[in-house]
Amino acid sequence: MPGFLSVSGHPGGAYFLAKAFPDLRFLSPLLDFTRGYEVSSALVELAVRDLGKPRELAVEAWAAAVRAQTEVEHDLVQDGGRTPWPRP
Repeated sequence: MPGFLSVSGHPGGAYFLAKAFPDLRFLSPLLDFTRGYEVSSALVELAVRDLGKPRELAVEAWAAAVRAQTEVEHDLVQDGGRTPWPRP
């Protein structure tokens, strides 16, 4: 589609996607990590409420995601901020 921009992180992204795909339902949780990943429950609540997943499963998945993210961040700090992939 000519002129179509990636909407990842775009302020109006959810609006444009919803207009482009009116038959689909988009999930757009508000994520607040200002107090750390562990205390943010938005994705757990979304999984339970909107996706119908059991709370225990959602909590376990969130804990695994937080572990993976913090491990990557730790590794990046240990490597001095260098990434394992080449930059353009």
